Parts: sequence; structure tokens; C-alpha cells
Amino acid sequence: MGIIFAGFLVVYSTFKTIFIGRRKTSSTLLGYDTQVLSKEKHREFSNYVLNTLVNLTFLFGVIVFLIDSYTEYGLLAGIGFTIFAFILDVLLIKNIIPREYEKIKGR
Repeated sequence: MGIIFAGFLVVYSTFKTIFIGRRKTSSTLLGYDTQVLSKEKHREFSNYVLNTLVNLTFLFGVIVFLIDSYTEYGLLAGIGFTIFAFILDVLLIKNIIPREYEKIKGR
């Protein structure tokens, strides 16, 4: 049963990649003005967003798949990691990414 949640997390991370790509213009990334950043700072901010929002969710999906494959706690792990991924997304988008943007912009 946990395989369903693992697949959902992997597909969800893919949709987040598409969402971030659609929200990216030549001057903004997720609504943040990237024209004020140098090329190096822009790359650093883009990598931070990609690594925190997308790669963590994909990793959670892989972990749930492994737990489901080797233990009988796949369903519980799937539910737990899925809820944790949604909570982490909200925290990242509301609190952590704005703080990191200001930190990168201020350097």
C-alpha cells in the first residue's frame, strides 16, 4: 500500500518542477525578482529552490518505496512522509525561501 504514496510523492515532485518552471520568467522565480541578483546569486537561489522543494519530495518518495519494500510499515511511512512533505512545502514557501532570498540578495 505504501507504493501508492511513494508514487504519489515522486509524481508530486515532478509536478512541482513543472509548477516552478511555469512560475519562472526572465525576471522572476516563484515571484521573487531575480534581476536584482547577479548571475552567480541567481544560480545559487535557483539551486536552493530546486533542491529544497523538488529533490526533498522525490527523496521522500524513494524512502517510502524502500520502507514499503523491506518492512510491513509502508502504509504508515507513506502517510507520514506525505503529510510531512506537504507541511515542509508550506514552511519552505512561507518562511524559509523568503529568508534565504533576502540573505542571498544581501550578500
